[in-house]
Amino acid sequence: MLVVFPLTLAEPGMAARHRWLYWGLLLLLVLGLSCVAIVLLAVYQTTGSTPKPDEQEIKTHGTHDPTTASHAPITHPTRYQDNPISLVRLTDADTTVKELGCCAATKDDPIRLRLMVHLTDANATVAMLLPLLSGFFNSSKLPSSGLELLDFDDLGIMREVKSRLCEQHADILDLMLDDFLVMSKAQPDKNDVATAATAATGPAGHDSSQQQSGAADPEEAKQWHLEAIGAASAWAITRGLPDVIVAVVDNGVDLYHPDIRPNIWINQREMDGKAGIDDDDNGGNARHVLPSPNGHASTQDSISPVSSTCTASPSAFVPVTDSVPVSGVGQSPDRLCIPGFEARCGGDPNPFPAPSGTYDGLNNRDHGTHVAGLVGAVRGNGMGGSGMAPNVKIMALKALDNMGDVYASNVMVAYDYALRMGAHVVSCSFGPKYPILQPNSEQLAAAAQEVRLYEQAVRPMAQKGVLLVASAGNELTNLDVVRDVNMSYLPCTLDLPNVVCVAASNSDNQIYSELGRDNKPKGTNTGPTTVHIAAPGSDIYSTVLGSNATGAYGYKTGSSMAAAILSGAAALVLSVLGAADGNFYQAARARSLLLETGDPRPGLPVITGRTLNVGRAVQAAAEHNRMVLQPMAVDVAVQSSVLLRGLTDSYFHLPPATAAAIAAAAASDSTATGPATTNGSVAAVSPVAAGPSSLLGLLPFGGSVRNASTCFSSFKYVGEDVMVAVRGHLKLPEAGQYGVRLATASPLARLAVTVGQRQLIWQAVTGGVREAVLLAPQPGWYVFELLYANSAQSLELSWALPSSPHTFDSLPDGYLGTGSMTLSTAPAHAPASLPVPGAVPSGFQVLWQPVMQGSTNGSWDGGFLATLDAKRFYPYSSIVEDVSYTSSGALAGALAGARAGGGGSTSMTAAGGALYGLALAHIRAPAAPEQLLQFQVTCSFCSLYVGDMLVLEVLDPANPATGPLKPHLSSCLTLGPTASTPGPVPQSAPAAGARLTTATYPLQLRFATPNASVSTLVLQWAPCNSPLADFAPLAPLLAGGLWYREPAPQPAAAAGGGNGTTVPAAATSTPPPPSMQCDAWDSSAIVIPIPGTVVALPRPEEVAPAYSFRLPSPNTSGLTSCQYWPICSRRPSGSNLTFQIADLYPALRRSSEPLYVRCWAWWSSSFRGGLLAVWSSDSLYTAVYVAGQRVGAGRDRRECAGNMAQTSCYQNYRLAAYQVFYSVAYNSQLIANRQPLAPNTTSLAGGYRQLLVLEWHGVKSFAQLAVMDGSVDSEQSNATLLVANMFAPTA
Repeated sequence: MLVVFPLTLAEPGMAARHRWLYWGLLLLLVLGLSCVAIVLLAVYQTTGSTPKPDEQEIKTHGTHDPTTASHAPITHPTRYQDNPISLVRLTDADTTVKELGCCAATKDDPIRLRLMVHLTDANATVAMLLPLLSGFFNSSKLPSSGLELLDFDDLGIMREVKSRLCEQHADILDLMLDDFLVMSKAQPDKNDVATAATAATGPAGHDSSQQQSGAADPEEAKQWHLEAIGAASAWAITRGLPDVIVAVVDNGVDLYHPDIRPNIWINQREMDGKAGIDDDDNGGNARHVLPSPNGHASTQDSISPVSSTCTASPSAFVPVTDSVPVSGVGQSPDRLCIPGFEARCGGDPNPFPAPSGTYDGLNNRDHGTHVAGLVGAVRGNGMGGSGMAPNVKIMALKALDNMGDVYASNVMVAYDYALRMGAHVVSCSFGPKYPILQPNSEQLAAAAQEVRLYEQAVRPMAQKGVLLVASAGNELTNLDVVRDVNMSYLPCTLDLPNVVCVAASNSDNQIYSELGRDNKPKGTNTGPTTVHIAAPGSDIYSTVLGSNATGAYGYKTGSSMAAAILSGAAALVLSVLGAADGNFYQAARARSLLLETGDPRPGLPVITGRTLNVGRAVQAAAEHNRMVLQPMAVDVAVQSSVLLRGLTDSYFHLPPATAAAIAAAAASDSTATGPATTNGSVAAVSPVAAGPSSLLGLLPFGGSVRNASTCFSSFKYVGEDVMVAVRGHLKLPEAGQYGVRLATASPLARLAVTVGQRQLIWQAVTGGVREAVLLAPQPGWYVFELLYANSAQSLELSWALPSSPHTFDSLPDGYLGTGSMTLSTAPAHAPASLPVPGAVPSGFQVLWQPVMQGSTNGSWDGGFLATLDAKRFYPYSSIVEDVSYTSSGALAGALAGARAGGGGSTSMTAAGGALYGLALAHIRAPAAPEQLLQFQVTCSFCSLYVGDMLVLEVLDPANPATGPLKPHLSSCLTLGPTASTPGPVPQSAPAAGARLTTATYPLQLRFATPNASVSTLVLQWAPCNSPLADFAPLAPLLAGGLWYREPAPQPAAAAGGGNGTTVPAAATSTPPPPSMQCDAWDSSAIVIPIPGTVVALPRPEEVAPAYSFRLPSPNTSGLTSCQYWPICSRRPSGSNLTFQIADLYPALRRSSEPLYVRCWAWWSSSFRGGLLAVWSSDSLYTAVYVAGQRVGAGRDRRECAGNMAQTSCYQNYRLAAYQVFYSVAYNSQLIANRQPLAPNTTSLAGGYRQLLVLEWHGVKSFAQLAVMDGSVDSEQSNATLLVANMFAPTA
């Protein structure tokens, strides 16, 4: 409150005598009145006065600025701007905002007075629908997407407009959102500032507008990513064309940077226009003359970039009463900056980065400059480094305001401008501030609206053929989890065929992650089904803000850099694809080439499993029209662990829209002779146009295998929404031109054939036959793929070799097959030899599950077999000598008889009904490594896998009860390279059994039967093409190592055998003493896994352990029942499996070095009831193996400690741990219980022992380690596993 004391001047001379008091009080009065005026003005602005813009973008009818807004509910944190732009915060009086129920905000959320609307009637506008309110808002309609942007000065008016649209025009109201904050600040990439201000070398004042002067770029050696992705190979073909435009949607670009300036896109239609005026009415404010760095106008550099915000000072805003109708779709929008109020949006566009000192000190103002340099910095100008596409043009679109925030309307306007002004690639290095993993209902609803908004803006780009490259983000998050909770991470997770989402890789070609300065892990986001590919993004050197004369350069890290590099790579590919006809709008083809030509990286958590290789992508684009094939980098015959003379079928469900489009194209053009393309964009609907990339993002629902024939028929699944991908490897023995002839009654719109990454283009010949020509640059192996939608018709491919170009025939034997590049090896935890003399590897472990009566009638679905593997739970486990059950009741008798010792009558009953399961074994290659094998299987419903490859599937409809089943033969195959080779057999055999080879191949026979009592199940082998009579059991091939059978007792040795032979002494009947072998490695011998995974520990014979000991040991001790944990007493372990390594190695008691421990033994028992718990007072990274299964695994409870999303935390791990084990509880003081997958009942009848392996990962020497038997409660000390019925031979 301002109090003014009156001053009486009645007395003469009063003013003269007290003039200082008089003038002081007068000054105080003036200041008080000024304060009142300021307060009133602030109140007026808060309730809907003049918004103050920060930056600038396009001009159309109404207020244009899309910088600051939020929708409801706000899914990401927002912030106030220094100069608020029509932004208000709801007070206690504004509690009725939710009553509209239509895109309303919640109390205390900041509200941006901008509304985004889409109407289904393309000719309608909000001003037309609400004419009485049209004078109180300004509007602009984006021509490409039809989105209408409405700007208000009063929250009440905006509410009224929303209410009336919802109530009166809901029939055409497709979408309505408050403008919302997409992200706060630029992507949180890491800035390495050590060289961020390094000036480019070169002559002072060097004018880099003379591009490609020939001088070497001195900083290019710091750009390791160029060599990693094969840039030199790409540049040998093209450095890009100036006709190709890459729009960089970011926080502004330093247009004066000498390495960027020559490649800035110029709007030629405004070259002669008026400064600050949108002369071509394209929605972009333009400056027709760009001032030179010294302050004088430069007549040669006329640039018209667009920014998405305003920078001019505010002026009074009044409601528009003479509103001009908004232009329709296809025309340029009216100006937002109406005559007389140009200052509201400013007359000077400013696509430069924010002024220094903004972003709250965040050192990321040069983010857009760094990105632009990676895309298209000049090469060969003697300064700095090089961009990926040094000859293309960069369209600078500023979508971030001066506080580093991105609002949705900015992005929508930028997309619209980029599309209308001719951009071919749009680079988006932004995304949400963080992913939401536990959304509430409001956030889910808002996310759905956000996705629809983005789709509305990006779909027109897809239809035109514009590629959008999005960064995956930098929160070290699996975006599959975000998608699984129905949230989005935009624009990365947009499910549109022109969108590529890219993660960041490091110099080791692995996913970028590191430990930050705050000791917290950080890195790029990934997603095996959401992120497409990885590209370099760690310590990337490029342009940054600095001296205008020489430029500056520095390092940044993050997925933003990866997106920029891939955007430049896409520009190179498009430069080649469109060089002939000028059509650079080929998003589908460019996307396919970029994704499919990448370098395979096993285990890389992205859709393709690849990192970018621009050299191969550009080469593939160059050879596209000439049909030059891309050979494989390896010799499949030499490098394959399993080489099958057959092809694999994978079946996919197509999205309804795709299936309908293909069906319509097939119906309307059944005689097409070439690709049904229009402009190379994704609008082409047939697989011929879309190529192999049409399956990206889809997961197969079924599979099968077929012989290596080019006559394709009898597909397992057929339907309008079913696409089959037939894949394999094609051997072409000579270089030259090959002819391919296609004979089918199917329309071409349903199929596509790709050889060597080249999709065949068919030309019609006589008789309805089509032919294609391809060129093999060298002899070798090439990838083969047939995509076939609704494969009801058979088709045949015949080939003409270079030596006989006019003779078409089937391929010779051995020219077509499928190789597995996964190196095969025995499990790392398997011992090097069997434990006793005379023991030999033998038998199969059969895991099976009875089916409840009435739950099946024997009509098993063909895809069911693909779900059976050793990683799931089976209640029964039996080890049997052979899989050869031909007579009635043999299979049921083997399973039930084997169970008699442990399962009783219950098992007998279970084995006699419907059941499913799998028989496990490990096999070795025959004596002659090049020998071809063939398997014979007799069953009604089964599949055979060798390694990771399906080699035979039988779906026989015959009823086994009516007669014998027909045997089925697999394709021939060879067993090849392994991860390691067997060591030499010692001259004097130790007192142990046969030495085992590590060159083994896992084999699985998966089966199901409606009635095991009458089922036949036989597995045999023979050399390829042998008579059926020569097929025999697999005993000679069995490699063992996970179980074995005790040798039968032999008679005593006979002296003087008469023929010089000696009979071995009788095997002792005395059981060996209980024992278990333990080995421990320190971290120097272990490849430390990423969080949430359990690494495979090495073999002792390959990597010597740091510590070895045997259990039981008199020196070990365990805990008593810890009712008041952690105050517990200790007692000797005895035969209980509980110990501390420090008990055995006291010197380690003070060591904090993490250890990796494996204890193993041969076991003649099993876990009681299949229940077990693994205890560690330090870590829960554990693994438990029994025979052929990993029955338990765990993670460190500390991974999830303090995590607000405990459920998601454990769910993420279950995926990493193959879902064999999961935490069922969490307590801050107790270690989480786990759910094991050990069988409830195990039979080892016949003298079998199985291997038991226990592993603890990353434990300290003083940690208490224990295993509980028959219980999942790790606190029950009386349930400790006993080292009984176990033994491990001494070395």
